[in-house]
Amino acid sequence: MTKYKLEYIWLDGYTPTPNLRGKTQIKEFDSFPTLEQLPLWGFDGSSTLQAEGHNSDCVLKPVAIYPDGARPNAGDVRSHDARRQDPAPLEQARYHSRR
Repeated sequence: MTKYKLEYIWLDGYTPTPNLRGKTQIKEFDSFPTLEQLPLWGFDGSSTLQAEGHNSDCVLKPVAIYPDGARPNAGDVRSHDARRQDPAPLEQARYHSRR
């Protein structure tokens, strides 16, 4: 199995200009992972202005995966929707693909 550096990237809730946020973990896969293989990952939304302190558990849900050309065989970069415990994405953190 190969180890992949998975970087979760999302926008926080700061206004007028949100900040780019990121969390990184190392996971093993037989080959480059598919979107379906990627786990959800929790974070404290109160520190990113995406939730109030008394109800701050949020989840990062993968929406895209890209090989990291700068670090071959070492990782990939993912963009995410940030969500509270319910399934609706936080509007300010929604990933929008460019076409």
